Amino acid sequence: MTRIDVEITLASGGSLVGESMSELDLSGVDFQKTSLRGCDLRYSNMSHANLEEADLSEANLGGVNLSESNLTGAVLRKADLRWSVLLGVTAVGADFSDTGLLESRLSFSNFTKANFSRSDLRRSDLSDAIFVSSNFSEANMARVDLRHSEISGADFKGANMYGLKLPDNSSSSSADNDDIDY
Repeated sequence: MTRIDVEITLASGGSLVGESMSELDLSGVDFQKTSLRGCDLRYSNMSHANLEEADLSEANLGGVNLSESNLTGAVLRKADLRWSVLLGVTAVGADFSDTGLLESRLSFSNFTKANFSRSDLRRSDLSDAIFVSSNFSEANMARVDLRHSEISGADFKGANMYGLKLPDNSSSSSADNDDIDY
């Protein structure tokens, strides 16, 4: 598929489920409420895209650039986002459960009430971002950088926190911290 094929399919109400769109420039495309389930979007440029309430479950988004995109309410369950760039993203209430985010960059973004349960976030940069009331239960957070991030109300129950770099005002050894659920 080409970008023009994608835009024609969207305009005509057609389906993109399972389509291959790897390495395409899809920057600024409006995918709001679109199902991209199982799509191959590896190494695509999806910066500034509107993915609000889009279904990206089981999609291959390895190495994708989603910077400045709107992922509010999007479903990315069991998606592959390894080595992806999500800088300046708005992803309030997005579902990243069971998602692979190995070595990804999620800085300067708003992930309030996002679900990262059982996700693989190893060696990812989550610094300078908002994760208020987000769910990281049973996630692999080994060597994740959360410095300068807002994590009040976040749930880390059962998460692998080996080498996790927390914000200065937090402590993984503090079971008395009322703002963070360890």
